Amino acid sequence: MDSATGAMGSLLLKLSELAMDEYNLQKGVKKNVEALRRELESMQVALRKVGDVPYDQLGEEVNLWARDVRELSYDAEDVVDSFMVRVDDQGSKGMVKKVAGRFGKAKARHDIADEIKDIMERAREVAARRDRYKVDETVARFNNGVTHPAAAASDPRLYGLYRNKAELVGIDEACDDLIKALTMEAEGLSNQQLKVISIAGPGGLGKTTLAREVWDRLKPKFECTAFVAVSSTSNIEKVFKDMLLELDKTKYKDIHNLVRDEKQLIDELRDFLNNKRYFIVIDDIWDIPSWTAIRCALVENNAGSRIIATTRDFSIAEQIGISHGLKALTPESSKKLFYGKIFGSEDKCPMDFVEVSEKILNKCGNVPLAIVTIASVLAAANTMRNPTNEWNKVYTSIGSGLGNNHDVKNMRKILSLSYYSLPSHLRTCFLYISIFPEDYKIERSRLVRMWIDEGFIEPEKDGDNLFELGYSYFYELINRSLIRPLDYDSCVINSCSVHDMILDLVRSLSTKENFVTVLGDILQQTSPASKAHRLSLQNSKLELTTTQTNLKMSKVRSISIFSGSGISLLPSLSSFQVLRVLDLENCDLKEGCHLDLKHVCNLFHLRYLRLYECNYDRELPKEIEKLKFLQTLIVTSDVRLPSTIVELRRLMFLQVTEDTILPEGMGNLTSLEVLSSIDIGKSPNFGKELRNLTKLRELELWWDEMDKSLEEVWIESLCNLHEIQNLRIFAVGDSSLDFLGERWMPSGRLWRFVTGVSCLFTIVPVWIRKNPSLLTNLTDLNISLQQLRQEDLKALGRLPTLLSLDLDADKSECLLTCAGEFCCLILFNLRIKDSLQLTFQLGALPRVETVCLGYFSVQDTRDGGNVDFVVGLENLLSLEFAYVDLRRTTGTIDSDMESAKSALRHAAQLHPNHPTLEIMESS
Repeated sequence: MDSATGAMGSLLLKLSELAMDEYNLQKGVKKNVEALRRELESMQVALRKVGDVPYDQLGEEVNLWARDVRELSYDAEDVVDSFMVRVDDQGSKGMVKKVAGRFGKAKARHDIADEIKDIMERAREVAARRDRYKVDETVARFNNGVTHPAAAASDPRLYGLYRNKAELVGIDEACDDLIKALTMEAEGLSNQQLKVISIAGPGGLGKTTLAREVWDRLKPKFECTAFVAVSSTSNIEKVFKDMLLELDKTKYKDIHNLVRDEKQLIDELRDFLNNKRYFIVIDDIWDIPSWTAIRCALVENNAGSRIIATTRDFSIAEQIGISHGLKALTPESSKKLFYGKIFGSEDKCPMDFVEVSEKILNKCGNVPLAIVTIASVLAAANTMRNPTNEWNKVYTSIGSGLGNNHDVKNMRKILSLSYYSLPSHLRTCFLYISIFPEDYKIERSRLVRMWIDEGFIEPEKDGDNLFELGYSYFYELINRSLIRPLDYDSCVINSCSVHDMILDLVRSLSTKENFVTVLGDILQQTSPASKAHRLSLQNSKLELTTTQTNLKMSKVRSISIFSGSGISLLPSLSSFQVLRVLDLENCDLKEGCHLDLKHVCNLFHLRYLRLYECNYDRELPKEIEKLKFLQTLIVTSDVRLPSTIVELRRLMFLQVTEDTILPEGMGNLTSLEVLSSIDIGKSPNFGKELRNLTKLRELELWWDEMDKSLEEVWIESLCNLHEIQNLRIFAVGDSSLDFLGERWMPSGRLWRFVTGVSCLFTIVPVWIRKNPSLLTNLTDLNISLQQLRQEDLKALGRLPTLLSLDLDADKSECLLTCAGEFCCLILFNLRIKDSLQLTFQLGALPRVETVCLGYFSVQDTRDGGNVDFVVGLENLLSLEFAYVDLRRTTGTIDSDMESAKSALRHAAQLHPNHPTLEIMESS
């Protein structure tokens, strides 16, 4: 789904489906459906082109036309969905219901015939305005480089090229590092060979400023130089002409007036650069095809030439050349820049402004562009009658998308370049993030499920899994620096957050497209439109504004409540006729609550229901079986499941607490792909039914003591789950998993296997020991053992794709890791309860970045403090972080502990990477 085109993408698919024979529409109605589909298909193409143009570079009439088409698509999809709900056959039981159903379907077909006519009339009227407003001509002018007169302005990125030297705070160290990278010989390269370095980082972090400063410092050492920016619309011919003009302003002074195709310009550049030592900066690479074309023109001539390319996309940076990550400013540099811009220096800041200054700086997140922009706004506020009050207003507005100051607008323009460079489907997923409050930790799997159930993710080809596709979208937004990764679980990013300045941008864009409406806070009212599509309640302390109370709720597609008492701001659930997503967090849903869950069963369009930490200690209504389209159900409180839940045949994701008792018939839910957290002791019969859930990709089980008679049942069921990729098993008390280690062979698709510390194998499971090379997808392994033997460690070391290993054992032999083992491992976590004795040989774990080791008896290090005997950290060539737990045993004295610590610190100091070392003590 593309936010710029509203619901058009999914609507067109549904109209094609509607015209199929199975819906038994009359011939005339089918004809109208097909005509409507063709008309909307044409509009979708135009809307997509409009969506590629920044909002302020289109005329008001074009923006109004685009808004009306989007609203038309939403209304049309609601009509089609309502019809499909009414004629859905899933779950109808009994002759009476079937007879009644026939009459209902006949009525539904009559109703949709009339509604399709109404939609068709609106579509024709909107199509006529498309020609009248010359929408296609406006878009064509933009693509030809002509902006709307009201939006004509210089490239906002130019400011980064010509900043006052006084503003280049904290840049010296970054400059020195980059110059060193450019001038020092790299491994396998002489200084005469061409060297290409990429600078990667989010918009506003100072990539352009840094590249320009380095270019200024080094250009006297080169025969010719150029600094050129790449447009997000990728006009490569212009880039080549700009480059030629900068390389020789005399020879190429008329180059922009000459007609030259791409090949001619590449040949001209290669001829010019052939024997010269050049230094060229290419600023803002947006995609690989653009870089590939540019790279063809930059000849390798062994003259000691250098190229810097900047990009916001880390995946592109890796393909360009040596990647040079750009760090944010230090807190000290941020303060220096902030206070220097406003007061001249920090010591000149009045005491009244210190507290609010700290809050504002925290929101700026050490990003130079944000600091300079907000500082400019605050400097202007100092001239007003009540500057302290104005500063507090600025602080409150950051992230709300409401700031209209010129500098704020300019900053948004710079950041919005990243938005308009996104593929259309990613723009929608990105805009959806505006439903979350500031500084909110957004769980990856939750976000992806919401994208799916909102209809934002559509398969690109037959056989695509929507979850895997959604995860790829999530990681692409991270690579493009639009969201920030949080919470690494092993080598997987579990959650993300959004920088306040990015949230400000996304709220602003969301407002313009009437995508999300934030309620409950006057300062965060993000949509002036009378018709809301998505509601987010983030602050319930303030009353609704008049505009907010006049919102039409009948067309709301999703509701997300983050503040429990915010439910008082909403009407009854019965008011939301086409609701697809209902996400309630920390809400009091006791009997008599304003938002009575009994009405949830009439939300026939609902795809997603989440009750997170809600006070609802009853059973969900039995009528939940009516929600035939429900795909996601999450309950993380004492909510009981009714027996009718087994009728939800489209359910793909079910998450409950381990106290939940599953009803009989769970084997009917054959669409389930993710299921957690199931206590098999409370639902013993589920073991038999599990074998029917053959689409399961993720499964989390809890148990205390398993009845031995049930072991074979569970083995048979688990062996039938051929799609399982992520299996997690936890226990309340100590439990043996040996039966699982001996008689279960996991699917080749398994990438994560996790057991709790109370779930023990005696030794490493036979399916790992026997032939580890068959487990070609296993990247994350977390198991607990009674004993870890050297031969078992070697078997683990042969797992071909293992990235993260977490091992707990009661006891072990003296262990040795050798070269050629754990070739892919990045995280190594080993804890032995008895006492760990481990040596890393030179070349062992060649890619490991983090090791966590425990427990070492300090007595073992007394004689000479031999650190090699302890761990051999200096032999781990990629090591960045080491966490070591030292245990005090009987007779350990303080000097023993200090000796061991000193030996470990010495090893870290000798290591070429100087890894971060954290030492813990236990007894």
